[in-house]
Amino acid sequence: MSDVDPVLSDLASILRCLRCGHTELEAEQDRIACLTCGAHIDVRDGVPQVRLADEDLAITREREAVRQMEEAPLLRPTDFSLRSLLADDGPLLDAFASLPYDDGSAFYRDNEYFRNVAGFARVFDYAVATLGPAAGGRVLDVGADLTWSTARLAARGWRAVGIDINDHLTASRALRRRGPAYAVLNVDMHLPTFKAESFDAITAFNALHHTHRLEALIGTLVSALRPGGRLCIIEPYWFIEAVRQAFGASQIEAGINENVYRLEEWHRWFVQAGLELESYLVTHSFNAVYVKQNRGEQPRRLTLAQAEDELFANYYDAVVTAPAEIPGVVPAGATFDLPVTIENRGRWGWSSEGQLPVNLSCHTYRVEGSIRTLVTFSGGRTSLGGYLLPGASREVRVALRVPTEPGRYEVDVDLVHENRYWFAERGG
Repeated sequence: MSDVDPVLSDLASILRCLRCGHTELEAEQDRIACLTCGAHIDVRDGVPQVRLADEDLAITREREAVRQMEEAPLLRPTDFSLRSLLADDGPLLDAFASLPYDDGSAFYRDNEYFRNVAGFARVFDYAVATLGPAAGGRVLDVGADLTWSTARLAARGWRAVGIDINDHLTASRALRRRGPAYAVLNVDMHLPTFKAESFDAITAFNALHHTHRLEALIGTLVSALRPGGRLCIIEPYWFIEAVRQAFGASQIEAGINENVYRLEEWHRWFVQAGLELESYLVTHSFNAVYVKQNRGEQPRRLTLAQAEDELFANYYDAVVTAPAEIPGVVPAGATFDLPVTIENRGRWGWSSEGQLPVNLSCHTYRVEGSIRTLVTFSGGRTSLGGYLLPGASREVRVALRVPTEPGRYEVDVDLVHENRYWFAERGG
């Protein structure tokens, strides 16, 4: 049928009928129909709508909560709704099409949504870069919401499909006016909607924690991923108990399904679903890429302790280089900058953000003859100044304050994984 959207036809080619389980579906003007049993998926405002009569009540509540939030009054010039976005072809759409990158407009200064997404840009770039080149591969963007992330993936050459449970997917109509086409599907992410091994990559940006059935959800996603395909996540985590207790309180009250897990819980679930960790970086979120095992390989079972050991194996392999001596005499109480070079020789990235930041610090000793006396065990903290990925090195200027009592001192400069270890304690 020549007047059927080719993107919709391509989507139909990878769908599974939820009524009969068969995989022969065909796109029409306003629906996608199963050629085996006649069941169909209605298309509304360009978005196919998958609904089950016995839908999980948590999904129903969340869908309604998002709808009510969307009806909040617009009080400022930079406030926007889905309706106003779809009607705009000016500054609002300009700003929206630039997400997650700040275009310098008032929207990024005054609107909380734009500010929050712009703060996500650096980790988004890190995560997407780990997927490798698209080369026409298929990617599933889980929890796509307003679909700016799906649009970015499509702009990188992926054949992208964004899924979510709310009407925000309609925003794809606006973004497709400014960039390449991509598909969207309004569906519960837990459902086995896609044929087995349909995707070369799956992304989940702050999406998977919106479930109380995480193990089942991961299993569904893994079945849709081809062997060797990558699952890329950016998800919240907790290490500090106060973070766990406070997580998502206002969203939960509004009806959003919010859950938070420890790093080792995430890792164990992924491994036990048949995925293996390829790369990760911990910032304010857990940013990781897992690769699906080849057919016939059995998933491994892990305890939480084993999962923690795996996450931090080879984490502390570092080389920290500083001058052996400071030329001349530094006045007591003065501050001077010490150039320190850091090299990451481990498998995983480091960041100075979040609940488990990596910083530079030092131990200070007073030296009198052959006697070395500890003066300060834990000095000030210096940020790494950005992400330091495996194989990378960087020079950082560390501000050191000279003790007020004159004498000869030695400073041991080391990296510290806050709330865990000094790197030297773990062999760094």
